[in-house]
Formats: sequence, C-alpha cells, structure tokens
Amino acid sequence: MKVKFVPSVDDYIYIASKINEIDSRKSLDRYAFVVFLSINIVCFPAFLFLTNHIYIALGVFLLNLAFYLFCISGMNARHYRHYYERTIGSEVKEVEVELTSDGVSRFYDGDVAIVAWKNILGIEERLESIFFHFRGGAVAVRKSAFDNDVDKDAFLRLAKEFRQAP
Repeated sequence: MKVKFVPSVDDYIYIASKINEIDSRKSLDRYAFVVFLSINIVCFPAFLFLTNHIYIALGVFLLNLAFYLFCISGMNARHYRHYYERTIGSEVKEVEVELTSDGVSRFYDGDVAIVAWKNILGIEERLESIFFHFRGGAVAVRKSAFDNDVDKDAFLRLAKEFRQAP
C-alpha cells in the first residue's frame, strides 16, 4: 500500500524530540543539569529564606521557576522548529511511503530509505500523523494522505500485519 503527502515540520520536530527524550534519559550531563536546576530553584532560595532574606528568596525562586518553565522546557522544540524551517524552507516536496512485506519504504526527492519490519520498534498514531519508530529515528505518514478513515485504518492494519509476520 502506497500513500503520498506533503511532510510537516511538526512531524520532524516530534521525531527529533522523541529521539532526544530517549537519548537524554541515560545521559550523565542530563543528571548534572537536573542537580544544577534543583540547587538554583530550591536550595539557593531556601538558603536565602533561612538567612532572613525572604523577599530576595521569593524573587530568586520565582525568577528561576519562570526561567525553567518558559525558557528551558521549550528550548529544544524551538530550536528544532527553527532548524527544520531553515533546512526544509519553502520547497517542501511530496513524500511517498509504501508498506511492503520487506518493510516501510520512504521516497523523497530521489532518495529511498527502507526500514525492515524487524527494525520497527513501534507504530504510533497521533492526532495528525502515524509514526513508524525505529532505533534512531522514525518515518512519519500524515493522515492527510488518506481520503478517509477507512483507508487510514486499512493502512494501519496492514502495517500491523506486516510487523507481526515472521
């Protein structure tokens, strides 16, 4: 079964975020960063509070919390969006994804990438796309590629059948 669609920057951002999430769980610098944030958000204001600098402690706590919530937590997504918008630009070309007994094939701008079913770690359906996850990446299929839900469901059923086949 073969589908054609125009890719979305949001799909690339989701895939990059997912890879980063998987990769960063085991990272030593990730733990160091969490310790640093904890000290800045909790310990330093607590020290200021205990030394009777209550208003400064509250200000430092709120400033650090705001910095974390508004800057750090969304930093990767903003960076990915900027990168993909700059890389892809306005010349977005159509992508073709085909499911065969060999795997998921992706055709884009003259390139072909085939991921064997044994390497597909999972199939995830989200609001606007279907993702075929493999180690180090994913293939996205926009739901706009399907004329209706029946075609989308048939595509998903076929993918699951191929993935479970020996």
